[in-house]
Amino acid sequence: RRYGVDPELALALAWMESGFQTDLTSPAGAWGVMQIIPATWDFVETVLLRRDVPRTAAGNVEVGVVLLRHLLRRFGGSERLALAAWYQGERAVRKHGVYRESEWFSASVLALRRRGV
Repeated sequence: RRYGVDPELALALAWMESGFQTDLTSPAGAWGVMQIIPATWDFVETVLLRRDVPRTAAGNVEVGVVLLRHLLRRFGGSERLALAAWYQGERAVRKHGVYRESEWFSASVLALRRRGV
């Protein structure tokens, strides 16, 4: 709520990304509950928050929620497009539209929210 993001949406995204596992690291280097890659973490710290965020589970969630807020704003509040941009990247959504895999990802997160993960 602190960042104006629907908590149920953030919870559904966290469940989809990691199943709420704090110690999960992907082959691409994404880690934590929200599965944030290092370059994205740096972007959130440098551009969006303009401060360092501790590399903790709570910090991971904060970075993820701030990024989600940013994407929601960039796509005019469209949760579908913001989630697609989370999955495939903002530039790719704008240039190529939503990939089939990203559509599935977005729909899955939204279904999880409706189910009340």
